[in-house]
Amino acid sequence: MKEFLIQRYRPDPTGPVIRPTLLRVDDDGRIIQADRHAETMFGYDISDLTGQKVQHILASRQDDPFAPAHRHRLDNGQTVLVTFRHKDGFFFTALLGLRMEIRDSDQAATASITLRDSDAMDSRIQRLAEQSAGFGLWELDMPSNEISWSEGMYRLLELKAGSELTPEQALFYCQTGQNRVRAMFRRCMRTGQPFSMDLTILTSRQRPQRVTLAGRALKNGGRVQKLGGVMVNHSEAMVHDLEKQQAQQILQATTAASSDLVVAIDTEFRLLHFNTPWCQQFQHAFDLTPKTGDNLRSLLKDFPNERRLIERLWQRAFDREHFVAEMPLNRQGEGLPIYEFHFQSIRGDRGEVTGAVHVARDISNRIQHTSNSDYRMRHDPVTGLMNRRSFIEHLERAMGHRHKRQSTDGLLFLDLDNFEQFNEDAGSGTCDRFLRELAAMLGLRVRQRDALARLAGDTFALFIENCPEPRARKIAEEIREQIAQFKFEWQGQTLQTSTSGGLLILDSELPERADTLLTQAADLCHTAKTSGRNRIHTAHALPDAAGDTGTDKQLEQLRQALDHHQLILEFQAL
Repeated sequence: MKEFLIQRYRPDPTGPVIRPTLLRVDDDGRIIQADRHAETMFGYDISDLTGQKVQHILASRQDDPFAPAHRHRLDNGQTVLVTFRHKDGFFFTALLGLRMEIRDSDQAATASITLRDSDAMDSRIQRLAEQSAGFGLWELDMPSNEISWSEGMYRLLELKAGSELTPEQALFYCQTGQNRVRAMFRRCMRTGQPFSMDLTILTSRQRPQRVTLAGRALKNGGRVQKLGGVMVNHSEAMVHDLEKQQAQQILQATTAASSDLVVAIDTEFRLLHFNTPWCQQFQHAFDLTPKTGDNLRSLLKDFPNERRLIERLWQRAFDREHFVAEMPLNRQGEGLPIYEFHFQSIRGDRGEVTGAVHVARDISNRIQHTSNSDYRMRHDPVTGLMNRRSFIEHLERAMGHRHKRQSTDGLLFLDLDNFEQFNEDAGSGTCDRFLRELAAMLGLRVRQRDALARLAGDTFALFIENCPEPRARKIAEEIREQIAQFKFEWQGQTLQTSTSGGLLILDSELPERADTLLTQAADLCHTAKTSGRNRIHTAHALPDAAGDTGTDKQLEQLRQALDHHQLILEFQAL
């Protein structure tokens, strides 16, 4: 049986996160086990993969990990580049490495464990145990008042094994704990009660060590004849604890010195650390007092919209190493400061994600004063997205750069379905909050290089840069589904709607003006809405000449027919 670790080679940064997966394959080449990430990697359910030949997911025989060329590299601890075939029919390249190998023919030997007399134990095993675990054995013979040590005791004190030493000289290494050691020995001799105590000793090389000294009475004929015990070195744990304590102190001092909001959580959304400014703003926003160890999901159970948004932000931090977002801490509150959130994942020694941290800085003054007029001129006041003017300028710049990169772009025009009814039923204030929350969700879903804008009341636009048509269609469809699944809860009401959209593919020939592109995308959106709503219509952009001979010509014909009373109304009675 071989266990392989498979990791996508050069994954698509715009696609879903595909984590490495483990496959176990028997000596006959059949898959006997797959982990939960295999479905995302290969497209098959785990139950469908189990029992299949590994060649079922390989592109060709040359990619077989059991082939001699691959087997030699894998046995030497190297990875090989293999081409796999996805369930949907496309091929992808992945790095394959060998994690574990056990021959199927190997059988567990029949064996039993028995208690062995310590007197029969090989002394070399004892020395190995003492050296590896950092302990030593001691024994006091009371009639002769002689103490014997194992090699481990000398090693703990950094003395040469067998060095001549009296009990009083040995006590010298205990420093301030000498009187406690004497008292424990006397009590054990008198009462027979065992003891255990923590000490800081100073070795012959003047190095402090943290140890535990333990002992018990050894009786013979009902009388205490000997004392015996062990001394265990805990110095590494002490150093670790000191380093941890020092790191915690530095962290607390650093976060306390900052007015930014600092908070760290683990992957289960438990609070690991936060500073006072974050705690105060959290109390102000949600009227809750958080404590270390609290679960953010549980704390925000009465704030469903904020909980969902915060979950999406932190999950994005787990999936991506770093990103930045701007928003208030609580979207339901009015007049709360706007923060710039810097999210960063936390990784363990093996590179696994163990949590994330964010540092949030109040940028309200920067937005309202430093660049107040420019910001308001270029951004929608409700959602904070680009407004129509800024979006058209972005389109014009992109059209100007197209000749340099010779790529395909996409322009998606979205119009929310039946949004006017929201205003009548819930009021404009609630609708504004719905749009803010929806914009925040869309902002997390779109790629960082794309531009998202709110053009008017319930219309949005997305410029999809450098994206082939199939991928642009998929992005548009994903956004349509996400809007249809989006729910907003406010004061007992649940708002949910769908969207109609027009996707314009920008390839070789384009009109000269950006607003013409936007008009063509809006026309596509209108046809989608009149065709039944909750759908995306796609077409390629038309140059100015094509537009003149198409829609403009039809409009001119309609005007002439109206002027000369040439329109005839025909109907059929039902």
